[in-house]
Amino acid sequence: MQRAHVITVTSVKEGWGLIVTEAASQGTPAVVYDADGLRDSVRDGQTGLVTAPTPESMAQGVVHILEDKKIYRRLQKNAWQWSQEITFDKSYSDLKQVMEAYA
Repeated sequence: MQRAHVITVTSVKEGWGLIVTEAASQGTPAVVYDADGLRDSVRDGQTGLVTAPTPESMAQGVVHILEDKKIYRRLQKNAWQWSQEITFDKSYSDLKQVMEAYA
């Protein structure tokens, strides 16, 4: 993943899209379909791109990222930084907060 320029995920339904976070931890931005889970694991325009669920839209997203080095480097940096914020402790804290709200 570290040597990849971009990761593409074509799932039409995901729980979270862990592969996206794993790629981000290596500085690899993602281009994903606009689907449950994937739109949550990518901050559109910040850590990667969320596209319409068609091969054409995904291809356009990949070309857009790779043609503009400034955008690519920004997405790369932001993806890595955001991945560092996703920890077990933070996930636990967030889940606990949600559970307490419904208790």
